[in-house]
Amino acid sequence: MWTDAGSEVPDERPPAWPKHAADDFHQASDPLGERAEQKPAQGVVDASVAGVGRVTLYGHFPSRQKLLDAVFAHALAKADTALHAEVIDHGAASEALSRLIRSSWPILAQHRGLLAAAQRDLPPARIGQHHDQTMARVERLIARGQDEGDLRTDLPRPWLVATFYSLMLAAAEEVNAGRLDPAQAGGVLVTTILAALTA
Repeated sequence: MWTDAGSEVPDERPPAWPKHAADDFHQASDPLGERAEQKPAQGVVDASVAGVGRVTLYGHFPSRQKLLDAVFAHALAKADTALHAEVIDHGAASEALSRLIRSSWPILAQHRGLLAAAQRDLPPARIGQHHDQTMARVERLIARGQDEGDLRTDLPRPWLVATFYSLMLAAAEEVNAGRLDPAQAGGVLVTTILAALTA
C-alpha cells in the first residue's frame, strides 16, 4: 500500500518508461485527474477509478505524491499543447497578453481541483517547475512588450512573470473558496494583470 513516505518529489524529469508502463499511465491519468477535479481533498489515490489494477498502479507509483506529480504533469502537458494555438508573437503585446489570459483561464479553471491537490501534496518548487514551459511563453511575450514600449520596464521582468503566475493561481484559489465567480474570473484576471503589467 501507499504511504506518505517520500513526500519530497525529486526535482527531475521521470525516466523513460517501458511501453507497457507508459500505456498503463496514459490509461489511468485522465480518470485519476478527473477524480482530483471532483474531490481535490482526496487527491488521486483511488485505483478503482484508474482503469488499471491496484498492483499495477502501486508498481509504477510507490507513493501518492509520485502519482499526483505524474498526473499533474500530464494535465499541464495537454494544457500547454492547447495554449500553443494562441498566437502571442504578433500584434500589440498587451492585446496578445489579454488573449493569452482569456485562453489560459478556462484551462486552469477546468483543472483547479487537480491544482488544489497538487498545492497540498507537492512542494511549491515542483509545481513551479511543471509550469516552466508555459511561463517561458509568458516571459517571451513580456520581453517583446517591454522592447516595444507596450509593457512596463520599471520593474524586473522575472517579477512581472511571477506576478502573472501568482495572480492566475490566486484566481483559481478564490474560485475554489467561493469568493470569485468562475464566469467572471477571466475578465477579472485580464483587468488585474494588464493593470499590473502595462506601461
